[in-house]
Amino acid sequence: FQPLNCSGRKIYPIVDNLEHLKKLFDIGASLIQFRIKNKSQSDVFALVKTAVEISQKYSFSKLIINDYWEFAMECGAFGVHLGQEDINYADLPRLRSSGLRLGISTHSFWEVSRALQFSPSYIACGPIFQTRVKKMPWLPQGVRNLSYWVTMLPKPLVAIGGINLNNLDSVKQTGVEIISLINGISGAISPKQAFLSYKERWEE
Repeated sequence: FQPLNCSGRKIYPIVDNLEHLKKLFDIGASLIQFRIKNKSQSDVFALVKTAVEISQKYSFSKLIINDYWEFAMECGAFGVHLGQEDINYADLPRLRSSGLRLGISTHSFWEVSRALQFSPSYIACGPIFQTRVKKMPWLPQGVRNLSYWVTMLPKPLVAIGGINLNNLDSVKQTGVEIISLINGISGAISPKQAFLSYKERWEE
């Protein structure tokens, strides 16, 4: 799969609504994941289509669609993010030939090894810390495992799960360049201000 073409430290927000998406693009967020849950297929398609149209107004935008790879491809998104089970059902050769970037979630050594065989655009490792976003059967990877993945993996790495302003410095010390945030931004009173705060701390 084609590379992300991101350089330097990046904040990679995950949002679930168009208002947050637009606000974050407005203030310069370049790499954003749009994740839709509990909607009908027709509603999801309409949301993906609108999200892509919004992203296309920004020359620097890289919009990643979570799960819905067919809609992402049809609407012209920058990329798609898939979980381990999603990989089983996605038409990866078709995705690759379309030019879409591919990110894959991993939670263990085995899943990282599996993800590598697909040569994705990036590999997401997590949860780094305990997270409340969803119940997970995996233990947190911790900064120790993250440091190992940063050293060993040939692909761009995204750290995700439980990252906040209190543990940000320990994550930065691992050498990872991209961190993905859900509650830290979308759950904030002002997602815009939260993104700017994280960006300042992360990129300093």
